[in-house]
Amino acid sequence: MPCSSTAVPWNESEVFPIKRFFFSRFWPLTVLFLSPFLLFGCHSAGGPVPSPVGSPSVTVENVDALRKVSGQSASVVITAGYHRSGDGCGATYLRDDVRKSAKDNGGSVIVGEDGTRWRAVWQGALPLRLFGAAGDGSRDDTAAIRAWLSALEEGGSGYAAAGTYLFTEPIVFPLKQDISIRGDGPQQTVFLYGGLSTDVDLFLIGNNGNSLHGWTLEGFNLDARTVMTGGAALHLVNMKHTVRLRDVSASRVDGRNGSCLWNGVFLENCSLTHYVGFEIHSQNEGILISGTSDTDGAADILLDQGTVTFTRVGIHCGGGMGGLYVGQVLIYGCGETGYLQDNALAARGNREIFLSELCVLDACHSYCALIDDPLSLQSTVSFNAFISGAGWISPPTPGTGLLIASLPEGRVSIGSQHIKHCVANGIEIRDNTTYVQISPLTYLVGNGGYGLLFSGSGSRIKSEAFSLSNGRG
Repeated sequence: MPCSSTAVPWNESEVFPIKRFFFSRFWPLTVLFLSPFLLFGCHSAGGPVPSPVGSPSVTVENVDALRKVSGQSASVVITAGYHRSGDGCGATYLRDDVRKSAKDNGGSVIVGEDGTRWRAVWQGALPLRLFGAAGDGSRDDTAAIRAWLSALEEGGSGYAAAGTYLFTEPIVFPLKQDISIRGDGPQQTVFLYGGLSTDVDLFLIGNNGNSLHGWTLEGFNLDARTVMTGGAALHLVNMKHTVRLRDVSASRVDGRNGSCLWNGVFLENCSLTHYVGFEIHSQNEGILISGTSDTDGAADILLDQGTVTFTRVGIHCGGGMGGLYVGQVLIYGCGETGYLQDNALAARGNREIFLSELCVLDACHSYCALIDDPLSLQSTVSFNAFISGAGWISPPTPGTGLLIASLPEGRVSIGSQHIKHCVANGIEIRDNTTYVQISPLTYLVGNGGYGLLFSGSGSRIKSEAFSLSNGRG
């Protein structure tokens, strides 16, 4: 697939030498603005587009051959490929007579053997294939991915065309602000890990020493053919303010049964983050969310329009989190718990948690939802998720719909339309300090144990739910 086009993402100072080049040959200014295909050679499926009349240009086989071209003999060079002719990574390069100290980054800037700087021409976001990524699922693209990410400037955008990009070492993203990474869709653009390390994060963005903001990740999938024993497919750390993930998945894409990924996506100490459109399938936990043990800086995370299936835990809110909103998300078939709220990831209580009426928790072995949050104090949970079939998939351990094990002095409002057909109890409340109110619109139906089971006097529980055909009442 060709990865070059005709727009030049240079600033004005960089373009001036090119203008002088054409002005010196009496080219009309209108050609400069209205005829880019006459202005720059472009390697494409239809063959090279002619360079300007009078402009010395050559075509070479690959980037290694480009480095041997003398800057005195040409100002435009077309590469027929990156590694070899026809490998889909050809590009057009212009001689840069201004930024003569620019470093060779292996893609957008190539330094010739004589010191000439050759700058690539492309349209829109910086293409991964410009750095020689094969995207065929067999050749190792690790070096190309790293070079591509390193070449992005703050405020820049990167584009990974459809393909399967094999990488064999963890990818640590550069600490830059306002970066956009885009693929052609989670079923089209796949980053596939095939390295030897099994307990690592595959994609790591950010750290606790440097907060990042303004990032957008869109339209790709992370998968592994190495069976992982730890780490996350995508780990975001200390990402703050207007961070957006759209159509980013961590799942199998080739029809394999099971998953080689350990955890799916980990949002650690992040805030103001929207994650919309995802498919998560991993061995351990699907989506992990936490703050830190010493601050309340993690807040306002939106999860919407996604699925988490056949993980051990679906969504894990693991401490120090406030303002988690779970929208239209299906969590199905989890080996233990669909939604887990505790302090296992950060030794700090959670605050405001919202599970909407569009959230579905279905057929989880142990609990569709478990709240065991002893470090929280007077926190609020708005629980409106649809619950069905806890314990249906054997073994039921124990197969309860919603268990509130610990939430000291917490306030829980339950507005689920149905909590039904669980092998054990529909709702079980063990913390008698928790205030619980259950809506009259809630049906507790067909559960094998009790529709509602609580310890203590139940003086802090107000239920107007409709209870029907539960095994023990």
